Amino acid sequence: MPLIIEWEGYKFFFYKSEVLFEPAHVHVKGHGGNMKIWLADCKEARPLSNSIPKHKKTKILTYVKDNLTLFQQAWKDAEKDAGIKN
Repeated sequence: MPLIIEWEGYKFFFYKSEVLFEPAHVHVKGHGGNMKIWLADCKEARPLSNSIPKHKKTKILTYVKDNLTLFQQAWKDAEKDAGIKN
């Protein structure tokens, strides 16, 4: 589970095995909640109704958009480590 970055008490990460069978995304966990964000469109996957408050989700999604290159590079590095050609 590579930790990409921690921001405002939220950890941004993904599971190494996921690069083999899922599109690029990042998991976010913190303050008792969690969410998953697709990197292709910076939208939440499988919204969880009572996980992270909506105003915090909006802030997190903006953070991911603003730092998209960081998250995409971490995913590409994991693909490379898994032997996937880009």
